[in-house]
Amino acid sequence: MDEDFFSRQTPYSDPGDFDTSGLPRAPRRLAALVRGLVIHRGEGGLFGYDVPEERLHHDAESRYVTEILRILRERGSTPLTEEHRAPGGRFVGTCRDFSLLLCSLLRATGTPARLRCGFATYLADGWYEDHWVTEYLAPDGVRRLADAQIHSGYDVPFDPMDVPRDAFLVAGDVWQACRRGRVDPETCGLSSVEKLRGLWFVHGNVLRDLAALNGVELLPWDGWEPWLRMGTPLTEDALAAADAVAAARSPDDRQRLFADPRLTVPAEITSYTPYLGTAGSRCPFAERGRLVEVEQPAALRAPPQRTAVCAAAVVLGVVGEVDQVRGELYASEGGDGDGPGAGLGGRGQGGDDGGPAPVPAGGAELVEVGVQQRPDPVGRAADLRGEQGEFALHRGLDGRVVLRHRSSPRA
Repeated sequence: MDEDFFSRQTPYSDPGDFDTSGLPRAPRRLAALVRGLVIHRGEGGLFGYDVPEERLHHDAESRYVTEILRILRERGSTPLTEEHRAPGGRFVGTCRDFSLLLCSLLRATGTPARLRCGFATYLADGWYEDHWVTEYLAPDGVRRLADAQIHSGYDVPFDPMDVPRDAFLVAGDVWQACRRGRVDPETCGLSSVEKLRGLWFVHGNVLRDLAALNGVELLPWDGWEPWLRMGTPLTEDALAAADAVAAARSPDDRQRLFADPRLTVPAEITSYTPYLGTAGSRCPFAERGRLVEVEQPAALRAPPQRTAVCAAAVVLGVVGEVDQVRGELYASEGGDGDGPGAGLGGRGQGGDDGGPAPVPAGGAELVEVGVQQRPDPVGRAADLRGEQGEFALHRGLDGRVVLRHRSSPRA
């Protein structure tokens, strides 16, 4: 494990302004904390809790830890560092949310950690069940797998902080087993959903695991054309590429493979949300003659009172506003010279004075938000914080700029 790389937060795992000074440092205690803050949306019966439909449908669409923490703050006044909340005060998520939150807290307290996407053999008899866990560097220097979801309440024959590698298999290992005829692909996926299983499903998890190892921690149902579309038949090219990913063992090999346009996460993705239908995520505008992609926030599908209506970014030579209700980015149309916004073409209807394009009805005034430059493994990045919300903006090595929503505005 690249200790330095996996000690740094990603835009997905970054806890934002959450005070981590009161957190325990021991990985086991952090896992217990996560278990007490999150309930899986299929665990209502386990806890005797009738999960409200709105939470069932929307909570797990939260891409970022900042959004998970915001929801937790709304649902209880007890400190988040307390280990056990009643089910009604918890975030209703999936295995990915348990794993991402634990990964975030481990990184925040000095333990290198990363998400792993793969399959568990301990959740359904005879199945390789779609699952996510957290891989971390234990105090003894050994890389171990932790499953915060089963930290308590589950009868498993092993320590959830040291899941055996034959109990949880990373996606590449299951792929190789399927390709060699040792595992039936029709037993890989979701045992409860007939259409969500098969070699195409394993292939999708191979790409999601590769993305996580490169700092892009996707939602479990994120996909893209042409290879990560639900049920898509696999071509010989797709089979060979997944073979290469599954065989990769070094960070350099994984980084090289992730740079392949066929294997990387593109600017445009499709989220096959379990309850809310299919949602696209592409909103381009031109910045100095280049295309800038804006990732549509998952919060678009949440109730309006949960979302920031508008936010502004002034960083890396880009000025813009994001209307989260419509998912459009409005660039400043005015400005000459070299300052932020110079040369930007707006998508809104600009004023006669050449000023910023007006914000859609219900929006907010354009504001400058604080900018904090920080290292980023992909290229240049910045954290954007202001009263309108939190965003992360990246300029990749390919020159593309991506603005990603991180959290709703603070109360």
